[in-house]
Amino acid sequence: MRLIRFNKNFFRFLGPLLFIFILWKVGNISSLVDLILSANPLPLIITAILSCLILFLKVLRWTFLLKSQGHIYKLKKACIAVASSTFLGVVTPSRIGDLMRVQFIKQDLGVPYTKGLSVSIMDKLCDLYVLILFVVIGISYLEINHESINIILILNFSIIFFLFASVFFFFSTSTKGILKWILPSLIFKKWVNIQRKFVDSMRSQIKPAIFVAIPVTILVYLMGFFQGWLIAQSIEIDISFFEVISLISITSLLGLLPISISGFGIREFIFSIYFPTLGYTIEQGIVYG
Repeated sequence: MRLIRFNKNFFRFLGPLLFIFILWKVGNISSLVDLILSANPLPLIITAILSCLILFLKVLRWTFLLKSQGHIYKLKKACIAVASSTFLGVVTPSRIGDLMRVQFIKQDLGVPYTKGLSVSIMDKLCDLYVLILFVVIGISYLEINHESINIILILNFSIIFFLFASVFFFFSTSTKGILKWILPSLIFKKWVNIQRKFVDSMRSQIKPAIFVAIPVTILVYLMGFFQGWLIAQSIEIDISFFEVISLISITSLLGLLPISISGFGIREFIFSIYFPTLGYTIEQGIVYG
């Protein structure tokens, strides 16, 4: 049991360990500090403003999905719920922040946990589908070696497989027969009731997600990529917007793995490897990450 707990904690903090390894390999920390201090502040200020706008768009997306379930959440409270859950999701190596929103609307609106959870899951599915779309675009554009493409493709297809498997688990009629055979009758009856409520809530969000939530998510990601381009310009890294899409989308997908805190360490490790192939230094790759 102790070994399992150790392995779990080790993999969660693999990203920060990678970051420490990169700093050790660079050796000269002062060069990183000098590069940060020499950054043009104007693009960074614009990036900070865009972060607030991106967060607001995410609030609107979440409240719209919630409204499709017949629940209207006040904008002020929704902003607090999304901001606090987003912050918690950034500083922890898990997705605890997403569950906070479910608790918020349970306390304020009396929304059942099954319905609140379905809204949060649909919200995240919009992020995941759009991210996978940009990853496919990024892989098609980015000039990397054949082996790397194979690795990333395998990872993408694995995530897509598990995504569809989870959808099948809730929506398929075959699931009912499988669970009836595995679970005791008392637990099975309770599960069927939960599954029915969850599936009904998910299905009622499909049209709102396709016609509103996903277009908003695409806009959010494009704004995020523009932030990445602005940061590159602030430290005099001349990369194209499509290269930014490629790098950030791929590292964001890898950041979903539970081996770091919000992708910290993974981004810096990948950028420290890739940026020298563009003619830039390892230090610039780390600072950009």
